[in-house]
Amino acid sequence: PATLLSIDLDHFTELNEQHGLAVGDAVLREVAARCATVAGAAGGRAVLGRVGADEFALALVAPAGLDAPLWLQRLLTRLQAALAAPLAPAPGRALTVGVAIGCAELRHGDAALALLHAVAARRH
Repeated sequence: PATLLSIDLDHFTELNEQHGLAVGDAVLREVAARCATVAGAAGGRAVLGRVGADEFALALVAPAGLDAPLWLQRLLTRLQAALAAPLAPAPGRALTVGVAIGCAELRHGDAALALLHAVAARRH
């Protein structure tokens, strides 16, 4: 099975209004980089994409031979820690952004899983 994470930044509109669009864009880039780093370090397969103004989707497949639920739990713990750390969208500026993470398991035969495989195939 595969797992799909929905990663939603809290109060992103207010962040853009208070700090400006350039800072908001830098926050998005840093959040994406942290998600990619955590997913890449966990092994397995991962596809990350921005699906909304302040939302990302991360599709994951655990490495073969590992306990997938335990692997996912560890990955989520590392991801939450990475995203809770202060962001530095500009020199001398540190911000923290709240994040909500939703999780859904995708099983063989799910249309969403087939779509994710198609997207992953196009990337390579």
